[in-house]
Order: sequence, then structure tokens, then C-alpha cells
Amino acid sequence: MKKYVVALILSASLAAAASAQTFSCDVGGLAIPDDGYDGTLGSMACCMVDADLGFDTNILDVDVEVLITHTWVGDLVLKVVSPGGAATTSTMMSRPGFLELADDGADCCGNSANWAGDPILFDDDGPDPTAETMGDGLVTDDLICLDDGICGHTPDAGSGGAPGGTLAAFDGLNHRGAWMCCAGDSALADTGTLDDCRLTFTTEDSYPALVDQPSDHLNGLASDVELPFSRADNFVLPAADTIVRVTAWGVYAFSNTAPAADRFTVEILPDLAGLPGAGPIYSSGGIAPSSRTMTPRPIVGLTEYRYVFYLPMAPTLNPGTYWIAIFNDTTVVDPDDNWFWATALIDPEVGILDSATAPENPPGMNWGPNVGSELAFRVDGEAIFADGFESGDTTAWSTTVP
Repeated sequence: MKKYVVALILSASLAAAASAQTFSCDVGGLAIPDDGYDGTLGSMACCMVDADLGFDTNILDVDVEVLITHTWVGDLVLKVVSPGGAATTSTMMSRPGFLELADDGADCCGNSANWAGDPILFDDDGPDPTAETMGDGLVTDDLICLDDGICGHTPDAGSGGAPGGTLAAFDGLNHRGAWMCCAGDSALADTGTLDDCRLTFTTEDSYPALVDQPSDHLNGLASDVELPFSRADNFVLPAADTIVRVTAWGVYAFSNTAPAADRFTVEILPDLAGLPGAGPIYSSGGIAPSSRTMTPRPIVGLTEYRYVFYLPMAPTLNPGTYWIAIFNDTTVVDPDDNWFWATALIDPEVGILDSATAPENPPGMNWGPNVGSELAFRVDGEAIFADGFESGDTTAWSTTVP
């Protein structure tokens, strides 16, 4: 956990901040091997949920939402596996309606209702019945959730001795890394797919997202001094806040080689008639990200990276419209590649359509519109305490701008 500057200087008592973030695998129809489950993860259909934002936090709570299309829910076993070599496995559900003698997929049969792709929430703290009752009271061709109105369950590993049975097994672990969400089928004939798995982590020391435009994994736009091109995207800040951390996504084209060290510039600019205004409000140049992490999804065959920047002398912004510019300088460190900023899905609440480009060196001059393209970035903020100190930063003071 972070050492809060206020606590160190004033001996004040401060509780750790907590916030929730959701990560999804969104596999869109991964076939579950029919009658393949034998108690091992290798016999299941598993999707990877990338929960790595490039920083470490401790889990306070985990909830899991699963979407499956499958007939005869009593065939199904669901497990979640944490990252790392010493992975923790929790069984959320095991063949509801069937009294198992072992966690091995043998014998038959559980409840006969169907799962038609509706999201089912697994939550230790919820008021819902245990997962072993999924489909109770329904008959063949009835649909769980739609026909019984029960769309959530508390995890239950069943009677066969499967590991876990509670998501609290993950409490206190580091959420960072690649999680697995797995579905197994224990009987012949009835088949289906794992459509999506969404993990929501409530963690310590998380900053709230002010803007969240994740990569769409489809394209990238050049933003590199060597070309020269620089890019910027705009957003609305509804209330005053401090910009503590910035996350971006991008690739190196065209030899797909990441340099030994990056030289990024991160700038925040005012809005001037729908384009970035002259002179940045905040600029930090020639910096390496705090972390650079490969993501599991390439962009047009190139390895996608996630970059996390903790801003030195974090700026405090008043409500208004702003632009964020991010560009790399690969001139010396990687002459065979240039950095391309990944395109994104627009933030539906504070994002603004279109972005901007400046095709010259020095970068960030004579901005023009870049219609139809959003750029992948996340801006995290944190409120300033009334005494003027800022939590979560190694410097006690922040820069305040108009």
C-alpha cells in the first residue's frame, strides 16, 4: 500500500481508498468441450481476463459475472483462477442439482434447465441462493434467470470436494495479471459456449477514472517525433480534480520491436474552438512510463502495449474541456520503429467525438482535426485534501492551473 504524505507529516489517520474496476474476456462463443470435464482445468474451456493496469493493488472483494449459452445447466462446472505460479482456484458452481461423489465429471445428471446467454452474477456478499440451486424448480427447456427471475448466486463448490467455493479466497491477493475463467461440461449431448466472463475487483489504493477510453484493438495512429506526428484527444472534466495517473495503449510499427527505453511526452492542453489550444497547461517530456505491459490482443498483427504514467507534480484542473497529447520519440532508441497510439471506444460520459493531429516537428504545433478517430487513454484523478496535501503522491503539493 502507498504511504500517504499527509499521514507521514501530520500523523493524521487516513483510510485507504477503495474503488471497483471491471475486466472482461469477451470471447464471444468459446465452445465448451462436450462431456470433457474430468476435474482438471485442461478439460475446460477457459478465457483469459487481463486485469493488469500496470500497478499493484490488494483485492478487497471480487464479483464474477458469467455469460454462457448451454442446454442443461446441471452439466456445468465453473472455476476462476488467479494469476501467477501459486495460483488460487475457486469453484463457483459444480453441476447444480447433482450430488457428486468427486470433482471428476463422472456420473449424471443435474438440473435440466437451459442457460440462454444471460449474465449470471456470482457474489459472496449477495442475497441470492447458492449456485447449487441454479435451475431448481425449472424443467427441461425452461431458462434460468428469464423464467425464474434468479440472475445471481453465491458461489458453491458442490459436494465433490472441488477447490474453493468462495470468491473470498482471492481477498488480499494482488489483482494484477491474467486471470482465467473456465467452464466445463460433464455429460454427453447437451452443448454450449462460454460467451463472456467479467471480473469486478474492489481494491485498495485505486484512483477513480475521470476518462476511460480503452483500446478497441483495431488500429493505431502515428504519434512520434521521428515521423513527425503528434496526436491528442479531448474530454470533459465535470468537476475539479487532480490528474494523478495516465494510461495509454499503443504499438511499435513496423518491425514490431519495443525499444529498450521510451521517451514519451504527456501534455494537457486547453480547448480552443474544438482543437488543442496553444501552450500546454501541463507538460512532462522525455519520460519513460512507470510500466509497459504487453496485452493479450494484437493490433493488425503487432504486439499491443499498455503504458502507465504517474505524472510528476500532478496538475489540478478546474471543470472544463481539455485535450491530452501523448507522443513518443523513437529517433535514437528505435530507428526501425515508430510509436502508434491505439484507437479506442469513446467514453460515453465525458469523451468527445474525434481527435486531433499535428504533422510537424517540434510536435504539438498547428493542430488540425482528425475526424472519426478516438484514441485509447485513461485519466485517473484524486481529490486534494483541504490542508493542501495530496494523497497517493510522493510530493506533497500539486500544481494548480486555471
